[in-house]
Amino acid sequence: MFKYRSNTPQVDGLTDMELNDAWKSWARQEEVVRSVMSIGQASENFDPLTLSSRTVLGLYIHDVMLAGMFHHEPLLRHDAIMVSVAADDSLFNAPTAPAWRDQLRLQPPSKPSVHECLHINQHPHHYTQQVPSELVCGQSRFTAYVILHGIYASVCEKQQIGHLAPGSASFTKCCDALMCWYYTFEMRGLVNNTRETSQSDSFCLIILWHTVFMNLLADFNTLERAIGRDGLDTSATDPDHLYALQWAASPEARRCITHVYALESALGTMRLDTEPAIHIPHCLFLAGIASYCYTRFRRLSPQVASEQEADFPEFSLRGIGVPHYHVGQSSGATNLQPRSDRSDGNRNEQHGKHPRQSLDLAVPLGASMLCTLTDMLQRIGHWGIARKFAGILGTLSQADTDEDWMLM
Repeated sequence: MFKYRSNTPQVDGLTDMELNDAWKSWARQEEVVRSVMSIGQASENFDPLTLSSRTVLGLYIHDVMLAGMFHHEPLLRHDAIMVSVAADDSLFNAPTAPAWRDQLRLQPPSKPSVHECLHINQHPHHYTQQVPSELVCGQSRFTAYVILHGIYASVCEKQQIGHLAPGSASFTKCCDALMCWYYTFEMRGLVNNTRETSQSDSFCLIILWHTVFMNLLADFNTLERAIGRDGLDTSATDPDHLYALQWAASPEARRCITHVYALESALGTMRLDTEPAIHIPHCLFLAGIASYCYTRFRRLSPQVASEQEADFPEFSLRGIGVPHYHVGQSSGATNLQPRSDRSDGNRNEQHGKHPRQSLDLAVPLGASMLCTLTDMLQRIGHWGIARKFAGILGTLSQADTDEDWMLM
Protein backbone atom coordinates (compact mmCIF):
# COMPACT_ATOMS: atom_id res chain seq x y z
CA MET A 1 0.00 0.00 0.00
CA PHE A 2 2.72 2.49 0.98
CA LYS A 3 5.06 1.44 -1.84
CA TYR A 4 2.78 2.07 -4.80
CA ARG A 5 4.76 3.12 -7.88
CA SER A 6 3.51 4.12 -11.32
CA ASN A 7 5.41 4.13 -14.61
CA THR A 8 4.85 5.89 -17.92
CA PRO A 9 2.82 3.63 -20.25
CA GLN A 10 3.78 2.90 -23.87
CA VAL A 11 1.40 4.54 -26.34
CA ASP A 12 3.20 4.29 -29.67
CA GLY A 13 1.38 2.35 -32.39
CA LEU A 14 -2.00 2.25 -30.60
CA THR A 15 -5.27 2.64 -32.47
CA ASP A 16 -7.66 5.40 -31.45
CA MET A 17 -9.74 2.99 -29.36
CA GLU A 18 -6.68 1.47 -27.71
CA LEU A 19 -5.30 4.94 -26.99
CA ASN A 20 -8.57 5.99 -25.38
CA ASP A 21 -8.59 2.84 -23.22
CA ALA A 22 -4.95 3.42 -22.24
CA TRP A 23 -5.79 7.03 -21.27
CA LYS A 24 -8.64 5.91 -19.02
CA SER A 25 -6.53 3.19 -17.44
CA TRP A 26 -3.72 5.65 -16.75
CA ALA A 27 -6.16 8.15 -15.23
CA ARG A 28 -7.44 5.50 -12.83
CA GLN A 29 -3.89 4.62 -11.83
CA GLU A 30 -3.04 8.29 -11.29
CA GLU A 31 -5.98 8.54 -8.95
CA VAL A 32 -4.22 5.92 -6.83
CA VAL A 33 -1.57 8.55 -6.23
CA ARG A 34 -3.78 11.61 -5.98
CA SER A 35 -7.17 10.72 -4.57
CA VAL A 36 -8.42 10.71 -1.01
CA MET A 37 -11.36 8.39 -1.33
CA SER A 38 -13.09 6.17 1.19
CA ILE A 39 -13.64 2.46 0.52
CA GLY A 40 -17.36 2.94 0.77
CA GLN A 41 -17.31 5.37 -2.14
CA ALA A 42 -15.10 3.22 -4.34
CA SER A 43 -16.20 1.28 -7.36
CA GLU A 44 -16.75 -2.45 -7.05
CA ASN A 45 -14.35 -2.94 -9.96
CA PHE A 46 -11.31 -2.19 -7.78
CA ASP A 47 -9.59 -4.92 -5.79
CA PRO A 48 -8.70 -4.40 -2.09
CA LEU A 49 -5.07 -3.50 -2.87
CA THR A 50 -6.16 -0.73 -5.23
CA LEU A 51 -8.74 0.46 -2.73
CA SER A 52 -6.01 0.81 -0.11
CA SER A 53 -3.54 2.45 -2.49
CA ARG A 54 -6.02 5.17 -3.46
CA THR A 55 -5.67 6.74 -0.05
CA VAL A 56 -1.90 6.57 0.40
CA LEU A 57 -0.83 10.18 -0.16
CA GLY A 58 -4.10 11.35 1.34
CA LEU A 59 -3.24 9.46 4.51
CA TYR A 60 0.11 11.25 4.68
CA ILE A 61 -1.60 14.63 4.28
CA HIS A 62 -4.23 13.91 6.92
CA ASP A 63 -1.56 12.56 9.27
CA VAL A 64 0.25 15.91 9.15
CA MET A 65 -2.96 17.90 9.54
CA LEU A 66 -3.90 15.95 12.66
CA ALA A 67 -0.37 16.25 14.06
CA GLY A 68 -0.44 20.02 13.59
CA MET A 69 -3.93 20.39 15.02
CA PHE A 70 -3.42 18.24 18.13
CA HIS A 71 0.28 18.99 18.60
CA HIS A 72 1.79 15.53 18.45
CA GLU A 73 4.35 13.77 16.30
CA PRO A 74 3.19 12.44 12.91
CA LEU A 75 2.41 8.74 12.94
CA LEU A 76 3.90 8.07 9.49
CA ARG A 77 7.45 8.53 8.20
CA HIS A 78 7.10 11.49 5.86
CA ASP A 79 10.77 11.60 4.96
CA ALA A 80 10.56 8.09 3.46
CA ILE A 81 7.43 8.16 1.28
CA MET A 82 7.86 5.43 -1.33
CA VAL A 83 4.81 6.40 -3.41
CA SER A 84 5.48 7.95 -6.82
CA VAL A 85 5.10 11.67 -7.25
CA ALA A 86 1.93 12.82 -9.00
CA ALA A 87 1.88 13.47 -12.74
CA ASP A 88 2.51 16.95 -14.12
CA ASP A 89 -0.59 19.13 -14.26
CA SER A 90 -0.40 19.45 -18.04
CA LEU A 91 -0.53 15.66 -18.35
CA PHE A 92 -3.21 15.08 -15.73
CA ASN A 93 -5.45 17.83 -17.15
CA ALA A 94 -5.17 16.75 -20.80
CA PRO A 95 -8.68 17.09 -22.29
CA THR A 96 -8.41 14.33 -24.92
CA ALA A 97 -6.56 11.07 -25.47
CA PRO A 98 -4.37 12.52 -28.30
CA ALA A 99 -3.47 15.53 -26.12
CA TRP A 100 -2.63 13.16 -23.28
CA ARG A 101 -0.42 11.10 -25.61
CA ASP A 102 1.46 14.21 -26.76
CA GLN A 103 2.12 15.26 -23.18
CA LEU A 104 3.05 11.72 -22.19
CA ARG A 105 5.80 11.60 -24.80
CA LEU A 106 7.44 14.55 -23.05
CA GLN A 107 7.59 12.72 -19.72
CA PRO A 108 10.50 10.62 -18.39
CA PRO A 109 10.00 6.85 -18.55
CA SER A 110 9.58 6.55 -14.78
CA LYS A 111 8.71 8.85 -11.90
CA PRO A 112 10.71 9.18 -8.68
CA SER A 113 9.19 8.45 -5.31
CA VAL A 114 8.25 11.38 -3.10
CA HIS A 115 11.13 10.90 -0.67
CA GLU A 116 13.62 11.35 -3.51
CA CYS A 117 12.28 14.87 -4.13
CA LEU A 118 12.47 16.13 -0.54
CA HIS A 119 15.05 18.83 0.10
CA ILE A 120 15.84 17.40 3.53
CA ASN A 121 16.93 14.12 1.91
CA GLN A 122 19.42 15.78 -0.44
CA HIS A 123 23.03 16.74 0.17
CA PRO A 124 23.33 20.32 1.50
CA HIS A 125 22.84 22.89 -1.25
CA HIS A 126 21.51 26.40 -1.75
CA TYR A 127 17.82 26.62 -2.57
CA THR A 128 18.56 28.36 -5.88
CA GLN A 129 20.63 25.40 -7.03
CA GLN A 130 18.18 22.51 -6.95
CA VAL A 131 19.26 18.99 -7.69
CA PRO A 132 17.62 17.11 -10.63
CA SER A 133 15.31 15.11 -8.36
CA GLU A 134 13.79 18.36 -7.08
CA LEU A 135 13.33 19.82 -10.55
CA VAL A 136 11.63 16.74 -12.01
CA CYS A 137 8.49 17.24 -9.90
CA GLY A 138 8.29 21.01 -10.34
CA GLN A 139 5.22 21.02 -12.58
CA SER A 140 2.71 19.26 -10.32
CA ARG A 141 0.63 21.19 -7.80
CA PHE A 142 -0.41 18.01 -6.05
CA THR A 143 3.21 17.00 -5.59
CA ALA A 144 3.91 20.49 -4.27
CA TYR A 145 1.06 20.00 -1.80
CA VAL A 146 2.43 16.67 -0.57
CA ILE A 147 6.02 17.89 -0.29
CA LEU A 148 4.94 20.98 1.67
CA HIS A 149 3.09 18.71 4.09
CA GLY A 150 6.27 16.64 4.33
CA ILE A 151 8.16 19.73 5.51
CA TYR A 152 5.29 20.46 7.92
CA ALA A 153 5.69 16.93 9.32
CA SER A 154 9.38 17.55 9.99
CA VAL A 155 8.54 20.79 11.79
CA CYS A 156 5.92 19.04 13.95
CA GLU A 157 8.34 16.24 14.82
CA LYS A 158 11.23 18.55 15.71
CA GLN A 159 8.92 20.85 17.69
CA GLN A 160 7.76 17.96 19.86
CA ILE A 161 11.29 17.03 20.88
CA GLY A 162 12.47 20.62 21.33
CA HIS A 163 14.92 20.72 18.42
CA LEU A 164 13.70 23.92 16.76
CA ALA A 165 15.65 26.53 18.68
CA PRO A 166 16.42 29.50 16.39
CA GLY A 167 19.77 28.99 14.73
CA SER A 168 19.86 25.26 15.41
CA ALA A 169 20.67 22.75 12.69
CA SER A 170 17.07 21.50 12.56
CA PHE A 171 15.67 25.04 12.38
CA THR A 172 18.02 25.98 9.55
CA LYS A 173 17.29 22.75 7.66
CA CYS A 174 13.51 23.26 7.81
CA CYS A 175 13.85 26.91 6.83
CA ASP A 176 16.04 25.98 3.85
CA ALA A 177 13.50 23.32 2.81
CA LEU A 178 10.71 25.91 2.82
CA MET A 179 12.81 28.34 0.81
CA CYS A 180 13.66 25.59 -1.68
CA TRP A 181 9.98 24.64 -1.97
CA TYR A 182 9.04 28.23 -2.82
CA TYR A 183 11.84 28.56 -5.34
CA THR A 184 10.94 25.23 -6.97
CA PHE A 185 7.17 25.47 -7.14
CA GLU A 186 6.45 29.21 -7.16
CA MET A 187 9.38 30.92 -8.81
CA ARG A 188 10.26 28.22 -11.35
CA GLY A 189 6.88 28.21 -12.98
CA LEU A 190 4.63 25.65 -11.31
CA VAL A 191 1.96 28.01 -10.09
CA ASN A 192 2.71 30.79 -12.55
CA ASN A 193 2.45 28.42 -15.52
CA THR A 194 -0.51 26.34 -14.42
CA ARG A 195 -2.97 28.93 -13.19
CA GLU A 196 -4.01 32.27 -14.52
CA THR A 197 -4.15 34.17 -11.25
CA SER A 198 -3.18 33.58 -7.64
CA GLN A 199 -6.86 33.37 -6.71
CA SER A 200 -7.42 30.20 -8.74
CA ASP A 201 -5.01 27.99 -6.78
CA SER A 202 -7.37 25.36 -5.39
CA PHE A 203 -4.71 24.04 -3.00
CA CYS A 204 -4.03 27.48 -1.44
CA LEU A 205 -0.35 26.56 -1.38
CA ILE A 206 1.09 29.92 -0.39
CA ILE A 207 -1.24 30.11 2.65
CA LEU A 208 -0.05 26.69 3.80
CA TRP A 209 3.55 27.78 3.20
CA HIS A 210 3.12 30.76 5.52
CA THR A 211 1.49 28.49 8.12
CA VAL A 212 4.40 26.03 8.10
CA PHE A 213 6.76 28.95 8.65
CA MET A 214 4.59 30.09 11.58
CA ASN A 215 4.88 26.63 13.16
CA LEU A 216 8.63 26.78 12.66
CA LEU A 217 8.81 30.10 14.51
CA ALA A 218 6.40 29.43 17.40
CA ASP A 219 5.43 26.54 19.66
CA PHE A 220 1.67 26.81 19.32
CA ASN A 221 1.05 24.02 21.80
CA THR A 222 2.71 26.08 24.54
CA LEU A 223 1.04 29.31 23.42
CA GLU A 224 -2.37 27.68 23.53
CA ARG A 225 -1.71 26.40 27.04
CA ALA A 226 -0.52 29.87 28.07
CA ILE A 227 -3.90 31.39 27.19
CA GLY A 228 -5.89 28.76 29.05
CA ARG A 229 -6.56 25.89 26.68
CA ASP A 230 -6.06 23.29 29.45
CA GLY A 231 -7.42 25.41 32.30
CA LEU A 232 -6.17 28.29 34.41
CA ASP A 233 -4.13 26.41 37.02
CA THR A 234 -1.38 28.95 37.72
CA SER A 235 1.20 26.42 38.87
CA ALA A 236 0.77 24.38 35.69
CA THR A 237 0.79 27.35 33.29
CA ASP A 238 3.72 29.33 34.77
CA PRO A 239 6.28 27.75 32.39
CA ASP A 240 3.90 28.35 29.48
CA HIS A 241 3.48 32.01 30.42
CA LEU A 242 7.24 32.39 30.67
CA TYR A 243 7.65 30.96 27.17
CA ALA A 244 4.90 33.24 25.82
CA LEU A 245 6.58 36.33 27.34
CA GLN A 246 9.97 35.39 25.94
CA TRP A 247 8.53 34.50 22.54
CA ALA A 248 6.52 37.74 22.20
CA ALA A 249 9.67 39.80 22.79
CA SER A 250 11.80 37.83 20.32
CA PRO A 251 12.64 38.45 16.65
CA GLU A 252 10.99 35.09 15.88
CA ALA A 253 7.66 36.47 17.10
CA ARG A 254 7.90 39.45 14.79
CA ARG A 255 8.85 37.17 11.93
CA CYS A 256 5.89 34.91 12.75
CA ILE A 257 3.43 37.81 12.87
CA THR A 258 4.73 38.96 9.50
CA HIS A 259 3.65 35.61 8.11
CA VAL A 260 0.26 36.10 9.80
CA TYR A 261 -0.21 39.37 7.96
CA ALA A 262 0.94 37.83 4.66
CA LEU A 263 -1.45 34.90 5.18
CA GLU A 264 -4.34 37.25 5.87
CA SER A 265 -3.52 39.31 2.80
CA ALA A 266 -3.25 36.24 0.55
CA LEU A 267 -6.57 34.88 1.75
CA GLY A 268 -8.19 38.27 1.28
CA THR A 269 -7.42 38.16 -2.45
CA MET A 270 -9.32 34.92 -3.05
CA ARG A 271 -12.41 35.02 -5.23
CA LEU A 272 -15.76 34.67 -3.51
CA ASP A 273 -16.61 31.63 -5.64
CA THR A 274 -13.41 29.81 -4.63
CA GLU A 275 -13.72 26.69 -2.50
CA PRO A 276 -10.90 27.05 0.06
CA ALA A 277 -8.60 24.11 0.68
CA ILE A 278 -9.29 21.93 3.69
CA HIS A 279 -6.35 23.31 5.70
CA ILE A 280 -7.52 26.93 5.58
CA PRO A 281 -9.60 26.97 8.83
CA HIS A 282 -6.70 25.74 10.94
CA CYS A 283 -4.30 28.14 9.21
CA LEU A 284 -6.55 31.05 10.16
CA PHE A 285 -6.93 29.75 13.70
CA LEU A 286 -3.16 29.57 14.22
CA ALA A 287 -2.83 33.05 12.77
CA GLY A 288 -5.37 34.30 15.32
CA ILE A 289 -3.54 32.61 18.21
CA ALA A 290 -0.23 34.11 17.08
CA SER A 291 -1.61 37.65 16.74
CA TYR A 292 -3.35 37.47 20.13
CA CYS A 293 -0.29 36.13 21.97
CA TYR A 294 2.07 38.53 20.23
CA THR A 295 0.01 41.53 21.32
CA ARG A 296 -1.03 40.26 24.73
CA PHE A 297 2.34 39.10 26.01
CA ARG A 298 4.53 41.61 24.20
CA ARG A 299 3.21 44.49 26.32
CA LEU A 300 3.87 42.50 29.50
CA SER A 301 7.40 41.46 28.59
CA PRO A 302 10.16 43.38 30.39
CA GLN A 303 12.49 42.97 27.42
CA VAL A 304 11.00 43.73 24.03
CA ALA A 305 13.09 43.26 20.94
CA SER A 306 14.05 46.47 19.19
CA GLU A 307 12.08 47.49 16.13
CA GLN A 308 15.03 47.92 13.79
CA GLU A 309 14.39 46.92 10.21
CA ALA A 310 14.49 43.17 9.81
CA ASP A 311 15.49 41.28 6.70
CA PHE A 312 13.73 37.94 6.75
CA PRO A 313 15.05 35.87 3.82
CA GLU A 314 11.71 34.33 2.82
CA PHE A 315 10.18 37.78 2.32
CA SER A 316 13.22 38.97 0.42
CA LEU A 317 12.74 35.94 -1.81
CA ARG A 318 9.11 36.87 -2.39
CA GLY A 319 10.07 40.47 -3.12
CA ILE A 320 8.05 42.10 -0.34
CA GLY A 321 9.16 44.23 2.58
CA VAL A 322 8.75 43.51 6.27
CA PRO A 323 6.02 45.60 7.93
CA HIS A 324 6.38 47.47 11.20
CA TYR A 325 3.78 46.60 13.82
CA HIS A 326 2.17 49.25 15.97
CA VAL A 327 1.56 47.62 19.34
CA GLY A 328 -0.14 49.70 21.99
CA GLN A 329 -1.38 52.31 19.52
CA SER A 330 -4.70 52.90 17.86
CA SER A 331 -5.42 50.65 14.92
CA GLY A 332 -5.69 53.49 12.48
CA ALA A 333 -5.04 53.45 8.77
CA THR A 334 -2.22 51.34 7.47
CA ASN A 335 0.71 53.46 6.34
CA LEU A 336 2.39 52.55 3.07
CA GLN A 337 5.48 54.55 2.20
CA PRO A 338 7.55 52.92 -0.54
CA ARG A 339 11.29 53.40 -0.20
CA SER A 340 13.68 52.97 -3.08
CA ASP A 341 16.41 50.42 -2.49
CA ARG A 342 18.03 49.97 -5.85
CA SER A 343 21.17 48.32 -4.56
CA ASP A 344 19.15 45.75 -2.63
CA GLY A 345 17.02 45.08 -5.68
CA ASN A 346 20.07 44.51 -7.86
CA ARG A 347 21.53 42.18 -5.27
CA ASN A 348 18.31 40.15 -5.15
CA GLU A 349 18.23 39.84 -8.94
CA GLN A 350 21.77 38.50 -8.90
CA HIS A 351 20.68 35.76 -6.50
CA GLY A 352 17.59 34.80 -8.47
CA LYS A 353 15.15 36.68 -6.24
CA HIS A 354 12.36 39.08 -7.02
CA PRO A 355 13.44 42.75 -6.90
CA ARG A 356 12.56 43.72 -3.38
CA GLN A 357 9.87 46.33 -2.79
CA SER A 358 10.99 47.92 0.46
CA LEU A 359 7.94 49.29 2.24
CA ASP A 360 7.52 51.23 5.43
CA LEU A 361 4.41 49.26 6.23
CA ALA A 362 2.67 49.89 9.55
CA VAL A 363 0.25 47.10 10.46
CA PRO A 364 -2.10 47.46 13.45
CA LEU A 365 -2.45 44.54 15.83
CA GLY A 366 -4.64 43.74 18.81
CA ALA A 367 -8.38 43.36 18.44
CA SER A 368 -8.28 44.72 14.88
CA MET A 369 -6.32 41.82 13.38
CA LEU A 370 -7.91 39.20 15.64
CA CYS A 371 -11.44 40.28 14.72
CA THR A 372 -10.52 40.27 11.03
CA LEU A 373 -9.23 36.70 11.27
CA THR A 374 -12.30 35.65 13.28
CA ASP A 375 -14.60 37.15 10.68
CA MET A 376 -12.74 35.31 7.92
CA LEU A 377 -13.26 32.03 9.78
CA GLN A 378 -16.97 32.69 10.11
CA ARG A 379 -17.34 33.35 6.39
CA ILE A 380 -14.88 30.89 4.88
CA GLY A 381 -16.20 27.66 3.38
CA HIS A 382 -18.92 25.54 4.95
CA TRP A 383 -17.05 23.50 7.56
CA GLY A 384 -18.24 23.24 11.11
CA ILE A 385 -14.66 23.28 12.34
CA ALA A 386 -14.21 26.80 10.96
CA ARG A 387 -17.15 27.97 13.11
CA LYS A 388 -15.62 26.27 16.16
CA PHE A 389 -12.28 27.97 15.59
CA ALA A 390 -14.06 31.29 15.11
CA GLY A 391 -15.89 30.77 18.41
CA ILE A 392 -12.60 30.22 20.26
CA LEU A 393 -11.00 33.35 18.80
CA GLY A 394 -14.17 35.31 19.50
CA THR A 395 -14.02 34.21 23.13
CA LEU A 396 -10.44 35.47 23.41
CA SER A 397 -11.36 38.95 22.22
CA GLN A 398 -14.60 39.20 24.22
CA ALA A 399 -13.32 37.73 27.48
CA ASP A 400 -10.29 40.01 27.63
CA THR A 401 -11.09 42.89 30.00
CA ASP A 402 -7.96 44.91 29.20
CA GLU A 403 -9.40 48.00 27.52
CA ASP A 404 -5.99 49.08 26.24
CA TRP A 405 -5.65 45.82 24.31
CA MET A 406 -9.16 46.08 22.90
CA LEU A 407 -8.45 49.59 21.55
CA MET A 408 -5.31 48.62 19.66
